[in-house]
Amino acid sequence: MIAFDRIATEPGWDNDAVSQSSSLKQKLNDFDFMFMLAIFQTIFGLTEPLFQILQSKTLDIRQCDERVTGTLNALKALRSTETFSRLYENTVQTVGIPNERRKRSLEGF
Repeated sequence: MIAFDRIATEPGWDNDAVSQSSSLKQKLNDFDFMFMLAIFQTIFGLTEPLFQILQSKTLDIRQCDERVTGTLNALKALRSTETFSRLYENTVQTVGIPNERRKRSLEGF
C-alpha cells in the first residue's frame, strides 16, 4: 500500500501509473474483492497440482484417478462453516469490517 501512496504523491509518475495504482489500492481495500480472492486462492491451491498432472505428457490413469478423487474430497471438505468463517475472519483482519450491506446479508448464512 505504501508503494501505491508513493506513486500517487511523488512526482515523476505519469497519469496512467497514478490512476492504475489508485484503482489497484482501492481493490485491495475492498472487502468483497479480497474475500473472493481468498476463496479462489484456496480453491486453486487445491486444484493446481491436479491441473499439472492432467496436463502432463505422460499420464498414469491410476494416479490421475487418485488425484481427482483426492481433489474432490478436499474441495468438499472446504464447503463448511469453519472454512467460511476462517476466510471471512482473515479478510476482516486484512481489510477491516465489511460494509453494512455485506454484514446484513451474512446474518442469514
